[in-house]
Amino acid sequence: MPRYYNLPENDERRRLQRELRENTDKTVPGYQAYAEAMEELDKLMDAYSEMDKWGVPRQIDEAGKKELTEAMTKAALAGEKLLENAGAPDKKGDPAVQSTAETVKKIQAMMSRDMNLLQQYDPNGAEKKSLPELQQDARTVTVDLSGKEMDKMRGAQSDRIPMTLKDAKGNPRKGFFTKASKFSVKPDFEEALASAKRGASRNGVFFDDFLSKYRFARTKKDPKVKNYSDEFLIAQLIQKNGRKGSAALMEHLADTFGISKAELLSRAGYRGIENFSSCLKRIAEKTPASYLNLMLDMREGERVDQRNSAMSAVADLLGKPGLIAHSTNMKFKDSEGNIIEGTFMDSAKGTDLQGGTTEKAKLVGDKPFDGPGKEGLRQLCDLQVLDYICGNIDRHSGNVLYEFDENGKIIGIQGIDNDSSFSRFSPRNIDLNNLMTAPSHMRVISGSMAKKIKETDPAMLKFILRGRGLSEEEMDAAVKRLNITKEAVKEGEEYYKTNKKPSKDHLYVLPDDQFSKLDISYMRRRGNVTSTINEVDIVTHVARKRVQDVEAGKEVFEVKKTAQLREHETTEREFLKSAFSKKVGMTKRFVTNIT
Repeated sequence: MPRYYNLPENDERRRLQRELRENTDKTVPGYQAYAEAMEELDKLMDAYSEMDKWGVPRQIDEAGKKELTEAMTKAALAGEKLLENAGAPDKKGDPAVQSTAETVKKIQAMMSRDMNLLQQYDPNGAEKKSLPELQQDARTVTVDLSGKEMDKMRGAQSDRIPMTLKDAKGNPRKGFFTKASKFSVKPDFEEALASAKRGASRNGVFFDDFLSKYRFARTKKDPKVKNYSDEFLIAQLIQKNGRKGSAALMEHLADTFGISKAELLSRAGYRGIENFSSCLKRIAEKTPASYLNLMLDMREGERVDQRNSAMSAVADLLGKPGLIAHSTNMKFKDSEGNIIEGTFMDSAKGTDLQGGTTEKAKLVGDKPFDGPGKEGLRQLCDLQVLDYICGNIDRHSGNVLYEFDENGKIIGIQGIDNDSSFSRFSPRNIDLNNLMTAPSHMRVISGSMAKKIKETDPAMLKFILRGRGLSEEEMDAAVKRLNITKEAVKEGEEYYKTNKKPSKDHLYVLPDDQFSKLDISYMRRRGNVTSTINEVDIVTHVARKRVQDVEAGKEVFEVKKTAQLREHETTEREFLKSAFSKKVGMTKRFVTNIT
């Protein structure tokens, strides 16, 4: 009887598949196709997990990767079709159907991690792996930090802990751990209303059932407000309160309810408005994502940290893994044996021009994207597309690192801190608060990215996002953005079949080897826009200004490590020197604060 290398995850997957076969509703359209595809995949995975007489499973070569990828793809698409059918109006109310769907979602999430690792695997590289080794890589990493010390953490309010891990071969891997966190604003908002009600005293009834009354009043002027989430309405109130505080809030509420400021004060009380305003400011300070929620529309309890790893998975799917710092799910064990779950992001390659410079960066001139710099410009265009599909609304100049050649040309870029991604919004013809560029406003897309966009099945995008803490709505929004991008590529190709002159109204597919002909000034959009291209262009202008200052003798151009690596080394040193095992109380407070 053959012996198999096995993992607990495989046992769980087989248990779930047994549950599907024995205890679930098999009448869901697509069930049979899914069951057959999974049976084929299981046989193939068993064949690649069978051990020889020395206990070594079969390595995956190029043909094996193709065979496994095709089988996984077939099963994945069949699973997504089944889930789509289970979501039909006539099936949503059927408990048996929904039970089947939930089981399939769990299996899809497990398979998604396997597929992601298979996509990254290079069968022609120096390190050959077997399927069990890839699956081992796909498991959430657990790092044992018990016995380490951590009561002295510089920047303990930060949600990133610098760590150096070791891979299976003992090679160091620098990066940052983010504790698992969920978006939460409603409890603090309820406290804000309670504070306002106390301040309003006998007029406190104004703040009873406030969100419902506020929504109703705004819907009179704008019918679509009735569809806004509570969290989105709260984000708008925080925005309206802004820096001006109670004066701005009072003006907004008076206008919303269609009354004068005097009438508002008589209903809500001066102290009520003041308390409400102060609490909204505190929410903004405590939970920065509460303001970002104007663009993301996260819901109470949704995961924040895993958005980084979800975006990494999409970059892999589109064949652009190096565009952003790689992220993966991981856990670490504290001194009490508690497992702390979160996400690990590798330290990115390159220089943060805002926080540090290098000898090569010092040489950046007026044309950073000329010559060899064409590769950096191509990557910028690719990153703009990736940011849109992933709904990333936080691509500013501090979230991009640069690689320079010996002449100061930008030969590579990498995006970091991608956890403000997967917005529920899918702008087609406008930029989302000037933070996410819609394809209709893009001007150039690389040939390799356009090819991947056209080839990518929307169902595969949804599949690859499963098991990463995203809601169905957020995954569906990503699929919608992919389809919008597909339409823009197709429309642009049709236009340029008969038109040779560049048009800013049509997306141009530029072959990868022709980016030397493109100037970033053509890419940049004027106005108050902080999208991918503009933010990076702004930073290159800053870099050139520094060079000019140095040449004029106005500034000493200090050469130093990048801000990210400098922070990593300093903070990690303090992290490992502190009294982790002796100061459990501090550890608990620290862990609580990383949210």
